[in-house]
Amino acid sequence: MRVTQWLCPLCGPSPLDHFSEDAKAPCLRPCLPPDDAANMLRDCKEDTTHVFGAITATRLLGCARKVAIEDTLPVALDPARYMAAHDGTEKHKALASQPQTSYLLGELHGVQRELTVRGELWGLTVQATIDRLGAQGIIEYKTTKGWAKSNEAKVWPEQQVQVSIQSELARQQLGHALRVRLWYKFWSTGQWAYADVEPLSLDEVAAFKPHGGDYTVREIGEQLSAFYHDYESTKAANQTGVPPEPFIRRLPLAGRKMKFGKKSACEMCLVQRECDRLEGVVTL
Repeated sequence: MRVTQWLCPLCGPSPLDHFSEDAKAPCLRPCLPPDDAANMLRDCKEDTTHVFGAITATRLLGCARKVAIEDTLPVALDPARYMAAHDGTEKHKALASQPQTSYLLGELHGVQRELTVRGELWGLTVQATIDRLGAQGIIEYKTTKGWAKSNEAKVWPEQQVQVSIQSELARQQLGHALRVRLWYKFWSTGQWAYADVEPLSLDEVAAFKPHGGDYTVREIGEQLSAFYHDYESTKAANQTGVPPEPFIRRLPLAGRKMKFGKKSACEMCLVQRECDRLEGVVTL
């Protein structure tokens, strides 16, 4: 994601040094300390997973238009909306920094953390990053609200679909099925709880509609694949700069029907401002 501005809750669109200690036009009531602001910008710049052309397990569970905007247009970053993703990135960095052991195609020795697996699903090349892969199979780490009443946790449908995709891609590389366990950390108490997950079939994954939306996982993947193909082939044919906006507008506003509690995905979207502009809605 190419971040060119901050979307400050007090000042609106602001330069990238807005929260830094030596800013030319500093925020009068900053919502971020300087180091956190710098870390967020670095996360976005150094992200090599969510890039143009990458169809990932998490992208299959969201809005294809959002992904297309993140991949091709400059974005004003809202700190509040990015905070959860940033916290997850920091957790994954900590995992990746731990000692690794060897991993070979078809063979696993010891533990591998932050392992990227790739394979074919419904004619699409899909990839996923597994938090931990070892003798116990796949382990994914999540955070959740509330309190743990026991050492077991509730698994959301989207999480079951995500780990089902990871499990299938890992099976394609390793040649055998793997067990899956989700570990949840509760924000309020710091407690841990786990849930063992039975992966869904590929037909069940393909037919699943994330967050109660209009489109299935397979349809979202096909939308992304068509966008990447059409945009790239048009650029190659013209041999000149081609604006991505006409191709992005072809993608449905899928987030309007996806629900997170009482809010739609659009109301929580990192690129809502940029998406609104494509629809002729100007926000300050």
